[in-house]
Amino acid sequence: MPLNDIPVYEATLRNHPYDARGVLSYLRGGRGAYGYLAHAFAEGGLLAQIVNSAGDGFLRLRCAVPEEALAQGGLTICGAECGRYPVCPTVIVEW
Repeated sequence: MPLNDIPVYEATLRNHPYDARGVLSYLRGGRGAYGYLAHAFAEGGLLAQIVNSAGDGFLRLRCAVPEEALAQGGLTICGAECGRYPVCPTVIVEW
């Protein structure tokens, strides 16, 4: 998961389950699918690289399955109204 093309987080996620914990998905007409919360931190030199790469003043978060990954088939990003956790993808910057 890069911020402005600087790698910050990479993980292999398990398949997302379906059950009552995905209550927000049920409320939106889904089948109860949910995923997992992922957290990443950028501090020190890494944070400086990200800031310096933002020449236009914008942060760009990219969530994707790499082309060379063994597991292919997509990535589901749940937001505030689906899945298990009522939060959207969020970047918090403390400078």
